[in-house]
Amino acid sequence: MITDIIPLFAQNLICSNIDIDNGRLLELLERDIDIDESRDFYLTKSHELHKIEEYDFLTVPLLEQVKQVFDEVYEYKDIEPYFTLMWGTCCKRYQKIHSHTHPNSFMSGVYYPMMNAAPIRFHHPSPSTIVPNFRTGNLCNLRSFILNPQPSTMLLFPSALQHETATVNEDVDRYSISFNIFLRGNIGGEPLSMLQLD
Repeated sequence: MITDIIPLFAQNLICSNIDIDNGRLLELLERDIDIDESRDFYLTKSHELHKIEEYDFLTVPLLEQVKQVFDEVYEYKDIEPYFTLMWGTCCKRYQKIHSHTHPNSFMSGVYYPMMNAAPIRFHHPSPSTIVPNFRTGNLCNLRSFILNPQPSTMLLFPSALQHETATVNEDVDRYSISFNIFLRGNIGGEPLSMLQLD
């Protein structure tokens, strides 16, 4: 008889709604995206949008939401999250974003200002050599998870969690804002393992 199932060491994907002017954000992204035909998808010219005052209407509520997640979900103490990088992406029809992680970062996120033209897929962090078939997907057997975010959705996840964007099959541009988070403060409670981050 099964008495309990404990999903150990979850790789949390936090979904939040952020109330900002998405029309204004899309105008900025359309202006700032660098259409470089040598790339599989397009990026903003700057990877530090969080330092550009015109984007404050986005970056301030995003960071407030990250702080709320750190406080209420993870219950971290003695640290302060901050943006290290923030950039916009655009995928046109038949473009996609390859599977990747975000190195040199603690948490990463993505914000969707519009109906998503292609879903995001997250991959299980542990490789598996034996993959039996299953009747219904659940937390115990899925090797990947597909999410089709709604407009105004922010996703926050550990930077080591591998993810990708599916191919855009519609004749509509897919815009998003991606960002990386690092920490200031004290990490670790033991005197011989404590790290002070400025």
